[in-house]
Amino acid sequence: MKKVVSIGILTLALGLMSFQFFSTSIKIMVLNNLGKEEEGVRVRLYKTEEDYKTEKNKIDEHYTDRKGNVTFKNLEPIPYYINAVKENKTNAGNAELSDSLKKDMLNKMKIIISE
Repeated sequence: MKKVVSIGILTLALGLMSFQFFSTSIKIMVLNNLGKEEEGVRVRLYKTEEDYKTEKNKIDEHYTDRKGNVTFKNLEPIPYYINAVKENKTNAGNAELSDSLKKDMLNKMKIIISE
């Protein structure tokens, strides 16, 4: 009987450990105009067009990894304005606004930066 209870508790513990709690997040891949991943791009998120245009009240800021990826977590399920900049390259005029994010999911998008 003790073995059955012990196995049940172990199974329950392993099940709980493998259960993941997801938050609303977005993974953005930044590419250059040749389609190559860009490392070191500063990516900022904004809630409103006004904040985006004035570059005030950013939600968060991260830099892309060597594969051109950056992930923002714990977001609201709304559209976000995206500002991606590296030296003289930017995404201005291209993928500045995301779709409305799906709640409790990892949303993905690609943007291109160019001069």
